[in-house]
Amino acid sequence: MLTGHTSSDNAETFILNLSRGSNFAGLSNIESKRLIENQIFLIRPILIFSREDTKQFCNEMKIPVWEDPTNSDLKLKRNLVRKKIIPTLEVIYPGCSERINNFSQKMSNYNNERNDLGELAYLYCKDLKGINRNLLNSMCIEARCTILNRFLKEISAKQYSSKNLTKLATSIYEKNKGQINLQEFLKIVWNKNYINFEKS
Repeated sequence: MLTGHTSSDNAETFILNLSRGSNFAGLSNIESKRLIENQIFLIRPILIFSREDTKQFCNEMKIPVWEDPTNSDLKLKRNLVRKKIIPTLEVIYPGCSERINNFSQKMSNYNNERNDLGELAYLYCKDLKGINRNLLNSMCIEARCTILNRFLKEISAKQYSSKNLTKLATSIYEKNKGQINLQEFLKIVWNKNYINFEKS
């Protein structure tokens, strides 16, 4: 499946996600290729071009363009960013859209690096008994949250907020023994040495 997303869409997405308080993944580039389901990929082949580039290509090649009528509705947040915020930023800082795209690419690279390092840290802390609590607690709170999030993904498809992960990591750090219900029939338990799951 192909879509016509451009670097302009990417800059808009970055501003929207930054304003919402997104994490590193949310500030990363729109993916150029993503698996939707069994061997069906979403591909965005023209992300390297801006919206103005694609308009110019269409004009030169006499390709008709159909404008989505909802694009002029400024009640939609993306349209407000597209029509008002980015043009204003471009007046203040010409070329800012390109710099936003360059920065979001750096955030993509940083997020990939962070994921790889997080996986190594997770494997370092985990053995057959669970997560070694002493090893986990020797790390900073951000690393502990990353490792616990990876651990939770093994047994649950639910996405846990950074607030809940911080609360969990803090409880595990401060208390030698405890448990927290994650969802129905599932809880995370820990003692002085290890952290694990229990199904009820």
